[in-house]
Amino acid sequence: MTTSDGKYSLSRLALLYTQIPPPEFQALMESIREGGLRRSITLWRGQIIDGRHRYEACLQTGVEPHFVELPGNADAFQYVLDENSARRHMTDSQRAVAAHRTWEEAASGWAGLGLDEGERAILHSLTLQQAADLFHVSRRLVVHAGRIFGKDSQAVPELRQAADQGAVAVSDASRVVDQPPEVQLRALAMVESGSSKTLARAATMALQETHDPLIDEGSATVLPEQPPGSVTLHRSALGAFTGWSRARASMPSSPIRPRQKGPWQCSRTWPPSPPTP
Repeated sequence: MTTSDGKYSLSRLALLYTQIPPPEFQALMESIREGGLRRSITLWRGQIIDGRHRYEACLQTGVEPHFVELPGNADAFQYVLDENSARRHMTDSQRAVAAHRTWEEAASGWAGLGLDEGERAILHSLTLQQAADLFHVSRRLVVHAGRIFGKDSQAVPELRQAADQGAVAVSDASRVVDQPPEVQLRALAMVESGSSKTLARAATMALQETHDPLIDEGSATVLPEQPPGSVTLHRSALGAFTGWSRARASMPSSPIRPRQKGPWQCSRTWPPSPPTP
């Protein structure tokens, strides 16, 4: 089955797995340009189910692609699982994303896949736990992936792409999807630059920057309503004082009681009284 421009269309089974990162695709293009297509692209019922990156690389390099047709009654879903599991070095997060996509396709009845009634009945009964087991990940990790790639997700496209390519863990990304878009983008930039190890921590820092009335000027912080240089507070000292004051405010207030002396304690007070003349 080809599109209007003469290209082969992609089966929804081929879209279960994430796209390879741009550097890997560039390396694939160079390999095909120099040595040609070494592995055939697999078709099933006229659509590509395996080899979409090789097919796109052939189109961009001008190399003639060659195909192999999978029998129409073959278990195409299991074929895609076996081929990708054998060749791809995927992280747990990427497998969780693929498991969530598989579960969503099953919930929709695999619309547009060209399955007959019996095939749809088998695949439609796939549960979330079964999808997680197919991709060897935990159900909880698939739920995290659903918070990012679900229909009602508020994740920005950049965050989805980073999770899809394994740049960030879905368990970490799912903790910031409810934040405003600008906070998500700022947190992602902080993780990519190495200034924060996790998106959750980066989002907290981004929110503090958003609501902080102080303006950074180098290593110091100046109050915006004051002329520059009039009031300068180092953030380290300000943070230490703020943390102490919050902790002190949260302590329960209680009257100070005089310390009771035991028989083993010295009765001498401190500081000592001056000697009498």
